[in-house]
Amino acid sequence: MDHKMKNFKEKIMVGTLIFALILGTITIYQIIKILIGGSWESEQALFALVCLNISMTFGLFIYTSKGFTKINTKLHKVDKKLHGHILWHKGKELH
Repeated sequence: MDHKMKNFKEKIMVGTLIFALILGTITIYQIIKILIGGSWESEQALFALVCLNISMTFGLFIYTSKGFTKINTKLHKVDKKLHGHILWHKGKELH
């Protein structure tokens, strides 16, 4: 089961990155056309860039999902220490 899930995540990641590559190529082409004399409106180009950003973020999130949980755990430990230190300055204890 774990192997199937890992395989599925890899397929989603590859699909997302291929989609992002195609969208990025079309967007760059259209931005060049806008600079030369334009086929798209500026709003459409900005929307395409936002979609490209979202798809790249989604693909990278799946790629780094294991690393994300490690980072989240480390941030939680730092937050807990900082919260305890602030309470110490206020003269209170962390329960």
